[in-house]
Order: sequence, then structure tokens, then C-alpha cells
Amino acid sequence: MREQHVLCGGLGAARNGSNAVNIDVNAAPGGPNRVNLHIDHISKRLADNIPDVLTDMLELAAYVYCADQFTSRGTSQMAGMGEKWRRQFHFKVPVRRVALWTQPEVYEALCDTLNFLSEDEFHFEFVASSNSLPLQSYLPFEDAGAHSIVPDEVILFSGGLDSLAGTASAIMGAGKKVALVSHQSSTMIASRQKALVVDLRERTKMSALFPIPIRINKGNEEAVEFTQRTRSFMFATLGLIVSRMFGLNDLYFYENGVVSINLPIASHVLGARASRTTHPQFLANCSKLFSLLLSADFTLRNPYLWKTKSEVVKILAESQGADLISKTFSCTRVREATKRSQHCG
Repeated sequence: MREQHVLCGGLGAARNGSNAVNIDVNAAPGGPNRVNLHIDHISKRLADNIPDVLTDMLELAAYVYCADQFTSRGTSQMAGMGEKWRRQFHFKVPVRRVALWTQPEVYEALCDTLNFLSEDEFHFEFVASSNSLPLQSYLPFEDAGAHSIVPDEVILFSGGLDSLAGTASAIMGAGKKVALVSHQSSTMIASRQKALVVDLRERTKMSALFPIPIRINKGNEEAVEFTQRTRSFMFATLGLIVSRMFGLNDLYFYENGVVSINLPIASHVLGARASRTTHPQFLANCSKLFSLLLSADFTLRNPYLWKTKSEVVKILAESQGADLISKTFSCTRVREATKRSQHCG
């Protein structure tokens, strides 16, 4: 098991001379340690509502996601019976609410969530932040009156078929207003997501849809690990932040149950080798962690857990979106995708 130390927020060198990844959301732009975090279309008025503990959560999720990308699991052939698949992370993270993060129940919920999702081993040392800047200090904001929508749902929108079906059903089927949180992991994915938003807006009122694209990366370096099992933890955290901006206590993933449970397709695909992106246990663990942080109930919901892909397609067709299927993209190998790529999922 590879051991990786991760020093966050400009905390300096690793102890005992061990190698470490250094990452910092407040490092100088363009620097090698800089974690770039861009949330578009958010007004300062909305961000002012975010408590310090959720700003801590956002930074922590970004650090975990970046460390995941820059710590290899070994080769794709899984040499040595996959002995390097599991990694042991030791994070040192500055936070604004040290007393809360070090509570045994909160700490255990955090580690349980990440351990199950990635099948790695996570350890955290939390220290008081000397740079307790609020969320709005490092995000680009638009005018406070730029958006007046008050959504009924916040949906995590990947640009895949299931998230499109859930969005179309909410807007066209149920007449709801929705905020779509999208992680733009590549330019190709970003263009697909934007195109789908344009098509959806042509079929409904402009005020029914509020897209919130988000980009997170480390410096200008190329990642060394592409399984990115912690990506959905970061994605869920982004959705949590947006939900709380609008005063909502629910967040919606839309994924059919076959994909969510993701049973192994071969005998060597053990544990988290089969992605647990929307696994019911992960959603339950996240809900518990977020509720503890908020001291109030918060729930991640997957209304499609008991549906098959064919049933999801039927829902999309009934929501006037059958012609949009060809514009979606469902694939785990996003890095290898091109503009002409077909679904691999």
C-alpha cells in the first residue's frame, strides 16, 4: 500500500523528510501547488450565506480530489494482484472550525465516506487556519442581481443520459425550477453540457433552469491517476454548497440502479475497482456527514435507484427529450474522449 502525505493550505514541508504533495487553494495563480477552483454564475449575495464549515468542506473536497489525481494506483494491468491499488493518505489541513472537524463522530463519518468510495485509507490532521478567508475571496462572482431563480431542486448534471432524464422530467414533466451543478472535467464534456443546457432552455422558460458550471484542477500539471474514485465526493460537496446557497436540504443524483450498485462484471473487479459513484452506501454516508456538519438533516437522493436504463430512456422520451439522447455522453474514460466519441457506458 502506497503511503502519501498531503500538506494543504501552505502548511510547509512534510515531517521526517518524507515526500509530500503540497496543494493550496490560496497559492499564487499559475503556481505548481495552486488548486484552481472556479464556480461560475454565482452571485456574491448567494455565497455570503455559506457558513465557515462548508467553506472548509469545499476546500477539503478539492484537496482530496487533487491528491487522488496525483497519487498513482500503479499500472492499469494491476501488477502484483493489484497490491498498489489501495493507497494510504495522510492529510494535514487548515480549517476554520477545528473543534467541529475533530469531533469523533464527524471525523469517523468523513473517513468512512472516503474509505468506502475509493477503497483507500484516509487520515486527517486538522489545524487552525491562519488564512480564514471566506468562500467569496477566491471565486469569481457576477453581479449580485445576476440571477433571481429560486430552484425547487439542485441536480448534479454530468451530461450523461440519466442526469438529462432527471432534469428534463423535473422541468418539463413536473414544472419545477432547477439549478444544475456541473463539473467540467474536460473541454469536450463542458461543450456537451453547455449544448444540452441550450436545448433544454429552448423547451422551457429561461427562469426554469440555472446552470452552475464548476472547474477544479491543480496548477497546469497533467494528472497521473485517472480512476478518480473521489470525484463524486467533490461533486456531492459542490452540490451541497449550492443547495445551501438556496436554503435547500436535498441534493439530487440521477442514476439508474444497475449503474449505481455497479456489481462486478468479472471476478477480478473487486471492491471499489467497480466504481461506487452513486452507490446507495456512498449517498447514505455523505448524507450523514453533511447532516453532522450542518447540525440539520441533509439528504442525497437518487430517484432512479430502482429503475433500469430502458425505464430512464422512457422517462426522457415522455419528457420531450428523446432527440437529445445522441448529445449526451456517459463514460468513465473522460480523458480519452474526443468530440466524436460514443458512449462507453
